[in-house]
Amino acid sequence: MNASQSLVDELMSQLQGAPMQQMAQQLGTDTAQTQSAVGAALPMLLGALGHNASQPQGAADLFGALQDHAG
Repeated sequence: MNASQSLVDELMSQLQGAPMQQMAQQLGTDTAQTQSAVGAALPMLLGALGHNASQPQGAADLFGALQDHAG
């Protein structure tokens, strides 16, 4: 298992239970549909973040966005 898949697995485990049910409720779907969609989206999102962070300007933009949301 590669590091990216391990991270996806860890994030999916953190979203099980109440967080996944809350997302499903907000989306108006059942938990299984939401879990399937999140499972498909997470690898793409992490891949895009990794790609952007590997570029100097992308890394700076990501850092700036994190600082904006940190408080």
